[in-house]
Amino acid sequence: MKKFVASILAGMVPSAAFSADAVRTVDFNPPVAPVVVMERGFDWTGTYAGAQVSGLWDVNRSTRNRNKLKEAQFLGGLYLGYNHQYANNLVTGLEIDVTVPKKKKADAVDPRLFGSARVRVGYAMDRFLPYVDGGLLVGQMEAAAPAKGSASKKTHFGFTVGAGVEYALTDHISARASYHYMKLRDADYQLVTGNRKVGFAGHTLGVGISYKF
Repeated sequence: MKKFVASILAGMVPSAAFSADAVRTVDFNPPVAPVVVMERGFDWTGTYAGAQVSGLWDVNRSTRNRNKLKEAQFLGGLYLGYNHQYANNLVTGLEIDVTVPKKKKADAVDPRLFGSARVRVGYAMDRFLPYVDGGLLVGQMEAAAPAKGSASKKTHFGFTVGAGVEYALTDHISARASYHYMKLRDADYQLVTGNRKVGFAGHTLGVGISYKF
């Protein structure tokens, strides 16, 4: 009887070992979900520089009425800026520009140079960027007929606010259209006709093209 039991146990041991080996050698590879790569839209982050042309309508106290389209004074200039785009598509930036009005038949005092430093805030919709901006404005005005011994040019300080839209034509080149209101403080000018306080207020509509580095 003992020999019979021993022989049965001896036969079970190899079978158990074989079963254990069989379990260990089975490889189980769980299904892997496919990786979906999300394509990122255009990124506005970076430094850029560009050129612009604008029409200027002077609404200051002036002997000429420049509110009409045909009375627009043309500006040409350059700008330089930096944008940063956040994960929520908000875009903030800083831009500086210099513009020069094309000379026309002068009033008593006319603008000759503008420069501004503006903060920009926009919302990126891939390659389309609407924005608002505003900041410091500096302008140089020139008297056409100053009194003898008086300065013909003076520097004025003020502000500018505006809005625009920009579209990235390529990864480096973008085009824009913008509107700005400009306001310069008054300054005293000694003219041949007497003392006169002169400032400046005007509207601009412009287009530009820039290169993003």
